[in-house]
Amino acid sequence: MRTFLRFLLIATALIGVLVFVVLPLVAGPILGSLAQGSGVAGEDLTVDVDASGPQLLSGNADGLRLRGGGLQLGATKVGSYDLTLGGVSLFERSFDTVEGTLNDVRLGSGGRAVALRSLELDGAAAAARARGQVSEREGERLIREAVQRAGVRVDDVVLEDGRVLLRTGSRTSTARLGVDDGAVIARVEGGRTVELLGGDASDRWRIDEISVTSDGLSLEGTLDVRSFATGLPGLGP
Repeated sequence: MRTFLRFLLIATALIGVLVFVVLPLVAGPILGSLAQGSGVAGEDLTVDVDASGPQLLSGNADGLRLRGGGLQLGATKVGSYDLTLGGVSLFERSFDTVEGTLNDVRLGSGGRAVALRSLELDGAAAAARARGQVSEREGERLIREAVQRAGVRVDDVVLEDGRVLLRTGSRTSTARLGVDDGAVIARVEGGRTVELLGGDASDRWRIDEISVTSDGLSLEGTLDVRSFATGLPGLGP
């Protein structure tokens, strides 16, 4: 009888170590393998879990930190990323909050592409605040191509604080950028409006503000991160 009781005590202690110590330690590598096996193309994916063993057994985690590079989800490519998801439910395939940064992001849509130097996210997963930075060279390219598509001749585009200069030969005119119903527009000389980036009809993202500096373009808006998270480990519909 004493031997059996001793066995129960040892077994209980081992289960406690497994649940409260070992499981949280091995969950990160396991989730990382699951993510890579789910069709996400990426490099060096690291997953850190903020949860106790009992939480993980129930499929929940206070936080899930994802770090890596070379990520590709459809037409979206990310050079590197460091994201922390909060209120994660692996069984329900959902999360409540997101915080972190994506670097060297390339978004493709309708045969066009835009490159972001960085994209910072913070807030509720369904409507996170997003702050994107576009380099000077990329911003000038976007504006030049959009203006030319609209039939306006332009040889060169120069970004200055608060305004855009359009040069055609020896002539220079000014364009101002703004946001109209989620779309980024440029108002060129003569009152003509040119669309640079269209809004998203599905409401997955929305641009609210744009500012121009000599270093490039700054974009601010909201993003439904959940709609882009179908490739993350155990998340998305």
